[in-house]
Amino acid sequence: MCRLSKVAEVLNREKPQVRQIQAGELLTVEEVRQQMLYVLPPHLDNQQKSDVERLLKDSADIFSRGEYNIGRMDYVEYKIDTRSHRPIRQPLQRHPFKHLEEIDN
Repeated sequence: MCRLSKVAEVLNREKPQVRQIQAGELLTVEEVRQQMLYVLPPHLDNQQKSDVERLLKDSADIFSRGEYNIGRMDYVEYKIDTRSHRPIRQPLQRHPFKHLEEIDN
């Protein structure tokens, strides 16, 4: 059965407050949801907007809330067949100074 939500809330959205976040800081789930609702195409009807709002609310845990908050998935298991060989471990290599700025960005 479908759950009803207030259509007026979906239609009368004001532009969400966008704040600067520091590296590693996370947005709240509500901030992410508000930003996603704000960028909905204007041609959606009331039912579609309500459906999107419900979807965003029910699926809030799958959206990234920050630069490094990409989540993880444990649905897929994999195995790397190295036959009888052990994995090769190599030390990190230094990069030329002229490439460091690009690597950091």
